[in-house]
Amino acid sequence: MSVDRSYLSSKAARQYQDRKMAKWMGFFLSEHSSALSHSFTDSSPARLSPKEKFLLLSQAYVQKLSISLIYQGNHPNKAHQSFTGTLKELNLDHCAIEDPLSRNFLLLAFEQIIDITLAEEVE
Repeated sequence: MSVDRSYLSSKAARQYQDRKMAKWMGFFLSEHSSALSHSFTDSSPARLSPKEKFLLLSQAYVQKLSISLIYQGNHPNKAHQSFTGTLKELNLDHCAIEDPLSRNFLLLAFEQIIDITLAEEVE
């Protein structure tokens, strides 16, 4: 498809070839692309409300799914810790998780939980 530019006085304007979408590539700078990727991956797990935590935990409890938790330990100077297992008990303020490999239990209050993700199955 060609545009008729024969009415233009300038030879350069008459012979101009549109580069289609190539002319827009300047808008996709590296800073713009990196900002977009950070906006999707920067979802802070600390933003989970207690209701959201309970909803995610109750779904994992009912479906007997293995989950991975990142939680704040009992000591304030320790960094975040992680634990993977299945929920064995769920109350309105705490949960008990069992590691299927080592049979260790962890009792956590909802305030300690920072992130909840679905864990991959380990055979």
